[in-house]
Amino acid sequence: MLQDCEDIPIYKQRLFFGGNKLNNSSTLKDYNIQRESTLELILVSIKLYVKKKDGKVIEFLLDENDTIHDVKQMIVRSFGKIIPVSKQRLLFCGEQLHDSSTLKSCNIQNESTLELAMVPFKLNVKTQDGKVINLSVTEDNTIYEVKRMIQEYEGIPSYKQRLFVMKINCVVLVLWESVKFKNIVTMG
Repeated sequence: MLQDCEDIPIYKQRLFFGGNKLNNSSTLKDYNIQRESTLELILVSIKLYVKKKDGKVIEFLLDENDTIHDVKQMIVRSFGKIIPVSKQRLLFCGEQLHDSSTLKSCNIQNESTLELAMVPFKLNVKTQDGKVINLSVTEDNTIYEVKRMIQEYEGIPSYKQRLFVMKINCVVLVLWESVKFKNIVTMG
């Protein structure tokens, strides 16, 4: 179709009708596009990289008028539903980007890299003596990283820590020496 007539690859095309961006999987009927209707074609102008915490980088082709929310939706399509839009934070030059902002308004240019972070949540760690440590963590934090946070707060070396899940968002910290000398560790 358009690719054949104008030699514009599909991945570089963005179609709009009545000011609305058209979704590739929708039909003409979905948008009430009829004979003699006019669609607006915008060519993708930005190659954007998104880097995950694990170092994996994915590439997207976008228009400068695409929003951060559009980028998040593309991330969901790339990684599946394991990273829902609501759990994503996108950072550019260390600043968190807002969903309604366009790439242009964020000064994101061709070949820029965004960092993908997960939305943090509160995790309570209860020590053997009953003290509660409040940590801000994300789903992609490793257990080792959580232990390092506890070490920073309490000074307990990570190799001496044993973590047990007690209930949702609560972890019990037991020192290794306690486990070695007791047959049963009771967690309240």
